[in-house]
Amino acid sequence: MRPSKDSKQGGRGDSITGHVSTLRQRLFHALSLGISYYDGKELKWKCTDIEIQRHVIRSIAAFLDSISRGMVQHSFVKESIPHIVGALVWILKCKSGACFEHGSK
Repeated sequence: MRPSKDSKQGGRGDSITGHVSTLRQRLFHALSLGISYYDGKELKWKCTDIEIQRHVIRSIAAFLDSISRGMVQHSFVKESIPHIVGALVWILKCKSGACFEHGSK
């Protein structure tokens, strides 16, 4: 199925399709399940629930698999990277036991 003209953004050869946009929305929905405030002001990703962590990992993988090399410099993708990295760092800390040592939930 070819993307429609309405589902493309920008004038680049590797434009964002409706499918990539949908996967990004799903990614941000998954990420929202673990966002909490840090020191009462800054949003950080924190979630010790293994099922939510798995859901986030699957959403990250689906989103990253859907983008082509030419899309990497697109603002649509660039804006997603800090959120993805924040979640991955937290999940990796949990796997090492660091998130439990500090009493975080």
